[in-house]
Amino acid sequence: MGINPGPEWVDGPGVKFAMQVLVACALTFGITHAAATNLGGSNVTPLGADGAVVASCDADGLRVRFEPGYDPTDGRYEVLAVRVDDIDLACLNRPIAVTVQDADGAPIATGSSVIGASVLVVALDAPPPVTDAVGVSVVVS
Repeated sequence: MGINPGPEWVDGPGVKFAMQVLVACALTFGITHAAATNLGGSNVTPLGADGAVVASCDADGLRVRFEPGYDPTDGRYEVLAVRVDDIDLACLNRPIAVTVQDADGAPIATGSSVIGASVLVVALDAPPPVTDAVGVSVVVS
């Protein structure tokens, strides 16, 4: 003789909420892992070709990564900003411009700021979906 949990247990609000939380956690982990794998944490050398990085004031290169976030209005994860690390002090007070690119190398978002520290987060004008953002160019003037 088994225990029948009844329809209240199977269809109750607690189970639906638990399933929503489980799905949200799985999506968050998957998208964050994909973004980290595909979009960031790579060192790029200064004065690089293909518009990767141009920073004559920083001889040992910059670290660049995307800062993703969820947009509930669009119902998707987007690249909200570009984080630039390991900026040499010689670059302080210089303008910086970032361009996020799609798989074809076409620009899909831009942002700019002035360097005030060795780490800078540059907000993007129109955050693109993380699935579209596969490259970034950084120029320090």
